[in-house]
Amino acid sequence: MTIYTVLVVAVCFFCSLAWVDSRQVSRLSLIVGTVILIIFTALRFESGADYDSYVEIFLASPSVSELSLSALRQVPAEVGYVLLNSLFKSVSSEAFLFLALLSCLSIASKSFVIYKMSDIPYLSFVLYFAFVYFNSEYIQVRWAFALSLIYVALYLYVSRRSTFGAVIALCAAVSMHVFSLYFVFAFIAYIAVSDRFSVPVFFWFGLGCLATSFLLNISETMLVLVSTVGFDGYFYQKLVGYLRSVGDAVAWHVTLRYVLIYFLVCYFARNFSDSGSEGLYKFYCYIFGVVMLLSSFPIALSRGYIFCELLSALLIANGVARIKCSYTKMVWMILILLVCLIYWLLLGQAFVRNDHIYEYNTWLRLIG
Repeated sequence: MTIYTVLVVAVCFFCSLAWVDSRQVSRLSLIVGTVILIIFTALRFESGADYDSYVEIFLASPSVSELSLSALRQVPAEVGYVLLNSLFKSVSSEAFLFLALLSCLSIASKSFVIYKMSDIPYLSFVLYFAFVYFNSEYIQVRWAFALSLIYVALYLYVSRRSTFGAVIALCAAVSMHVFSLYFVFAFIAYIAVSDRFSVPVFFWFGLGCLATSFLLNISETMLVLVSTVGFDGYFYQKLVGYLRSVGDAVAWHVTLRYVLIYFLVCYFARNFSDSGSEGLYKFYCYIFGVVMLLSSFPIALSRGYIFCELLSALLIANGVARIKCSYTKMVWMILILLVCLIYWLLLGQAFVRNDHIYEYNTWLRLIG
């Protein structure tokens, strides 16, 4: 656990250096924090619960010369992810190098989106990774990479006003992980209604979904719907498998944290006057509600929570940036950093204790 503690403290320390009111210092701090996470994550070897399963997928993936529809269907993963494995196999036959590359791309793309969309990038960086790093980046490699594409879609749609680019990114995410489909439908529905309703409507929509989520059994409803579909294939089988394997419920304190963060974001949103932050806040309220509807579907709920993490990290940082009193702003920044540091450390201990992450090993010894 010592090395994980050093990682967390190092990231938080370098990010704390960006308290200097300078965009250049903030950018440098973000770069240092990103490089630390990339190196630590990319060099890991058999240190997470799902690591071996990703190695098996890599070994089962056909080489470029062997690519065919039947060969792709034999690999238990989405076609886009299998193609990535196959393409990398033309360069190297080592699975650990492929997983290292995915980690680099995943973390770097998330940092890029944070830098482009946050008024205090380093604060959003710590807020996001403190709550999702071990679960999303360190263990769930494929979902982490799919998330990075979803975040790029968010950036393209909200900041660049490129609906077409966002759709392309979302389609790429679906080819990496089937659960990305949920966000495709969510994005489409939001685009259809976003201009018709004001910010308060979306705020109450989020609360309304929270209030009714415990009365709905969305997993059973979805299972009935997909069972009526008369086709087979990986996507269908994977979705049915998720629905039938509901698994353990998400811990109550995790849900409570997301609810409290929702109200914290709403508190900071009072100071939003620009269209960019207001639009992002409206989208956050909508996504929060849509995700809360998955309360009876823990596997999907936990993945949906991660997307909310990025949105709340961006909005909280943007809210802190708009505090006029420098003393109050500094207090908020110190408080947030301390909460993130403590939670990140406790989360790491819990993951080690429950055997979700193991003693840290690196693949450098294999090539030494």
